[in-house]
Amino acid sequence: MADSPHRKTARPLTTFGGVEPFNLTFEFTPTGGETVTETDIRSKPNLHGDLVTCSFDVTQEFPEGTFHLFGSATGVFTPAS
Repeated sequence: MADSPHRKTARPLTTFGGVEPFNLTFEFTPTGGETVTETDIRSKPNLHGDLVTCSFDVTQEFPEGTFHLFGSATGVFTPAS
């Protein structure tokens, strides 16, 4: 099929500009042991645009112990160029 001058190409209306800031906490509790915790916090001043914040809380058990990840992350949507 030949290209028509009236044919349009689909383009996204927005693009995802990245994730920052975020606040993540990782916990691992070995079977029969004490919980080890690590937190990673990043921030970015003057964040602009259409912000979307997602929160999460995930726990998974393994024979070696329990893994727990929780926190939040903020993303920015920007107009497609």
